[in-house]
Parts: sequence; structure tokens; C-alpha cells
Amino acid sequence: MNHDLGNLRDKLWRLENLYKILDKNSRLVKFKLNAVQKRYFRNRKSKRRRILKARQFGFTTFGVIDLLDEAIFKRNVTACILAHKQDVLPKIFGIVRTAFKSMPEKLKPRIEGQGSMYELRFPYNNSKIYTTLEVRGGTVHKLHISEAAFIPEERLRATYQAVPLTGEITQETTPNGLNHFYDAWNIGDEAYQNCFFPWFFHEEYRIPTGPLKHTDEEKLLIATAKLQYDIKISDQQIAFRRFKIKEFKNNVQAFLAEYPEDDQTCFLASGANPFDGFKLKKILDACPKEYETDGEIKIYKSFHKSKSYVISADPAEGVRKDNSVCDVWCIEDREQVAQFASNQYSPSQFAEIIHKMGKLYSIGARWPQAIIERNNHGHAVLLKLCESNEFRYPNLWRHREIDNELGHRTSILTRPLLIDTFIEGVESGMFKINSRETIQECLTLVDNKGKIEAEEGKHDDRVIACALGIKAILERLPQQRIMENIDKRILV
Repeated sequence: MNHDLGNLRDKLWRLENLYKILDKNSRLVKFKLNAVQKRYFRNRKSKRRRILKARQFGFTTFGVIDLLDEAIFKRNVTACILAHKQDVLPKIFGIVRTAFKSMPEKLKPRIEGQGSMYELRFPYNNSKIYTTLEVRGGTVHKLHISEAAFIPEERLRATYQAVPLTGEITQETTPNGLNHFYDAWNIGDEAYQNCFFPWFFHEEYRIPTGPLKHTDEEKLLIATAKLQYDIKISDQQIAFRRFKIKEFKNNVQAFLAEYPEDDQTCFLASGANPFDGFKLKKILDACPKEYETDGEIKIYKSFHKSKSYVISADPAEGVRKDNSVCDVWCIEDREQVAQFASNQYSPSQFAEIIHKMGKLYSIGARWPQAIIERNNHGHAVLLKLCESNEFRYPNLWRHREIDNELGHRTSILTRPLLIDTFIEGVESGMFKINSRETIQECLTLVDNKGKIEAEEGKHDDRVIACALGIKAILERLPQQRIMENIDKRILV
């Protein structure tokens, strides 16, 4: 092997000639950049990069070899690979050890001691490389984050503080719903370079086949790939796509979660969201962008005296964290007609808002029934609505199926049914939501080991308020239908 200085100064030459990896068949082979990795290597510009990709593109392996090379051939460099979970640490650092051990002996630097479990130190140039789950101390000059969308945002924020402004950060990941990575990808941050790699970039994703007749969906994909990336998708690639979709039991959404075709629908298709992301996107697009306001109350549909209404509310503390949310629903239309949401109102002030919204949609002494979550700060809200002379609410909902007390008691027993009913009601189109913010909260729900809740760093206050409104309407619908048909029943 030629080790002349000219070659050693060439980064790409070093990557493809000095290091070996274990391939998919566990054979020790020289590391060579595949077509996708070469495209990335040629086009990376910024010191901060986000890579959104399909499965098995080898970006973690590339990132590890790249950082190992930096630590070996540059002085005073601390390189770190951040893993998304504990059992991945030995796998990632196994790539480091294999690449280091396979280096030509004449070029292999001495390490300090035998090297710790997940760290190699090079005393000759005062550099090191290690892998961890989170960085809390010290300085990291080169950071590669594997599966960034699957790492809690709190861990990422802590680790970023270790990287100076002159340092490099690379985040690579497959999509994982509309979480913090989705927000970062779409924020338009000039400091970061977004690099998207759809599945059809990978030269291995092909299956031999004869000429195929394309569906309309496949024709659109082929045209888009040519227009956006100047790539001609072959019938062999279409055959691969069809085969994989069959593996996912003909669930195209599940396929797109693992093998993205664009940098937006892949987020909707992925993650642990209990909703069908594509259905939610259609509902979101249909939400009104213009509406009336009464102070901080958004009014989507004005009061109509021939209609009847219910109010649903999820109180919060009012200390700029969770929102206190109040919805008004039209029973006959099964439609959300107004919403208030704020994280700055105390329970007492929120009670006054509920009273105001009830008055807006009341006819004389007939006020909308108000279903209010009683948990935590809900007790204070209910207390004011019961005891205040000025803000006394005349029609409060009772949880008769539990204890006949005022307010909804949300517990490990009542919450699953409440949320499941809400999901079914929204997806089926039985209930119409007009609040874009409510649908956006729906998009960031996750199924956390059976408990449906907000993604870390997100909120579900509007979801709970909305679910309570649907519950109250479903209780009233049978009675409502009887009243609507009373004339016919009398005639019979």
C-alpha cells in the first residue's frame, strides 16, 4: 500500500484506504463510501448538519470513521458519537475499535493504556474519540448524533452546550413523528444544512424484474425524482418498492416511515402517534385560517339560537407552562365552534373565562353544560364556579359513572377510554375540529407503552379539552335525537 504523504493529506483517500469495517455478512472489508455517502461527502458545507434518511444508508458507520480519522490526524480534537440508547453504545464503538485495529501498523498511533470501554485516547496529538448517551462536561469539537430524532430533546440540549461555536455537529436520523427533530428540520435555521436522502438514492435498493406497468402513484414518484433530484427511478427500484410495501402488509404509510420519499410525509408516516398522520394532515389543511375573536377567545362559528352547546375545559396552573383550554361545541353539528387557550391565567381567572364563554352561547337561563376536568387545578376552577355570586355557573357536568361529583375525574381507568373515543371520533369525521392548534397537538401525541400522551416537550391540553367535549356530546346525542323526533313520535 502506498503511504506517501500526498495521499495521507487526502481525506477521502484516508477514509477509503486506512480503515476496515465488518460488512452485513460479518466479513472484514475495506471501508468504501457508497453512492449516498459520496453525495453527502461532496455536498456538505456547513459545520452544523442534519441528515434525514431512509434505513441502512450507513451514515452512522460513515460518521464514526470520519470522526476517528479526525481524532487520529488532527491535534487537540475531542470527537464524540452520541447514541440514542444504551444497547447501541457497544455496537457503535465496535466500529471504532474494528477500524482502528485494522489500520496499517506503520500508521496506527499509540493509545493511552488499553483504551476504556467506549473511548480511545491518542497521547501523541492530545486527541480522543468516545461514544456516550449524553455529554455534561468538557468540550466536544466534533459531534456526530446517531438517530437524533429518537433522543430526548433534553439530552440533546445538554450535549450541545459542550460544542463551541467553532465546533461541528452532525445529526443523522430516520424520521420519528412530529417531534423536536421535525421542528428543527422545518424551522429554517441558517446555521444548519439540511440533507435529505430518500430511499431511491441507494444503489442496493433494487430487485431484478421485467418491464412494469406503473400505477399513478408510481408515475408521480418517478416524475418527482427526476424533477427534484435528476434521478431516473428504474423498474428494478419500483419492484423493490412494491416488495417492501407487501412486507408491510400493503401499508404504504408504514413503508414511507422506514423508506422516505420526501422530507415531509415521512414525519407523518413515522413515530408512535396513535392517529393516522395523513388523515390529520387533511383535517389540518381544512381548518379555517380566519375567524372572529372576542378578546383571547377564537370564535369559529357564531352563536345560533336554534342550536344547543356544551363547554369542555382542561384547567392548568397558569404559570406559563401548560395551557388552560376551554372549547365550545355545537351538539347538533358535532363541531368545535370556539376555543380559549392560555398559560397565563390562574384557576380563578380561567373560571371567569369559562363563565364568559358559557354566557356567549346561552339563551336566557339555558346555559351550555360545562364539563371540566377536576384533577389538580380543576378543583379551584369548580370551586369558584360553584361559590362565586358573580361567576356562578348554572349547568356543571357531574361524573355520574364514577362518584356523581362535579367535574371529570381523569384517571388511569377513565383516560384510555376518553382518548380512544376522541381518536375514533376525529378520524371517522364524526366530529369536526376547527382549531389548527388542537390538530397540531394531535400530531405530536405518542403511544408511550400503552399510554397516549404528549411527546416530550409538547402539550396535550387542547386534546384533553377536546376529548371532554366529545364525551359530553356523545352523552347528549341520544337525548338530542329523541327531542328532534318528538313530533313524529307524538303523531304515532
